[in-house]
Amino acid sequence: DILSRLDLSKPREATSAQRRIFSDSLSRAVGEGAQSSYRARSRAPLPARKVELKLGPTLGRQAHVEPERGTDLGGALRRLQATLSQNRVRADAHEQKFHVRRGMVRKQKKMQRWKKLFKFSFQGTVKKIQRMQAQGW
Repeated sequence: DILSRLDLSKPREATSAQRRIFSDSLSRAVGEGAQSSYRARSRAPLPARKVELKLGPTLGRQAHVEPERGTDLGGALRRLQATLSQNRVRADAHEQKFHVRRGMVRKQKKMQRWKKLFKFSFQGTVKKIQRMQAQGW
């Protein structure tokens, strides 16, 4: 009965429905195989790569010397020095040398804020006086 249904004696073209079922099952099998291999790879621990990083205090502080762009060694050093002073690197290094109590830190910050405010106000007053003198007061 099964052999008669298979009809192995004469070769014939597969019907479109049979072709579609085969292609669907094939694509499903390929897809499942890809997913299972992806899952197996994602579960497997990746080999740890050891990268030597030089995480020192000078990391990221660099100025490139590019003669074709007009940056010589002197210009690069000036730019590097400007970056360091703008980021207050020397001041931070000095502040981090010693431990300071929390209350003392608060007190120092309050003094720094007051000094900065006083300087700003005083400079404004001086400018006002100079403007008045220029007007003939």
